[in-house]
Amino acid sequence: MDFADEVYLAALLDATLWAKQGDELWSVADLIRPKAAEYWEHEGEEQRARQHFLSAFLMMSAFAIENYLKGVLVCEHEAEFRREIRETRQLPDLLNTHSITDLCRAARVTVQPAGEERLLRELSAAATWAARYPTPARPREYEKGTFDGQEGIVLSLYSSGDIANTAKMVGVLRERLRTQIGETDADRATPI
Repeated sequence: MDFADEVYLAALLDATLWAKQGDELWSVADLIRPKAAEYWEHEGEEQRARQHFLSAFLMMSAFAIENYLKGVLVCEHEAEFRREIRETRQLPDLLNTHSITDLCRAARVTVQPAGEERLLRELSAAATWAARYPTPARPREYEKGTFDGQEGIVLSLYSSGDIANTAKMVGVLRERLRTQIGETDADRATPI
């Protein structure tokens, strides 16, 4: 491996860097949170006019959650990842996803309350397309569902508890990663 490969390997396997990146992304999501909460204070056209704030909050939160989960996986699979990177010189398969659902499964994260898998799907969609593009990359990424008694394609299934549940998920994952890397409050840089 050359110098660039060694730098890549060192950064990829440094769980503190994953934690720091997650913190920075979460600090941006947290700035958007009050505007995202306004979505639930309105109905109809006024609500739709605020959806981009909720979508952006979920996207930035998903990016933060993805980093925390990948940091957890780095802690748990460091030797395996080191070997895989040395052999393939690319991102390990377990980390090569933006699916919050798959990353939670790989990190053995149980979502509470039961049934909140919908939020994981929303976060995954926000990270990959829903907050970034007008359509997913593939038609099969649309979900079939029923809304107002009519069956069809559902672009998003937001719930009024999504903001609070996302913040709770971030808190739990941050603490899990911090515990795994042995970081204390004194070690943490406060995001601005």
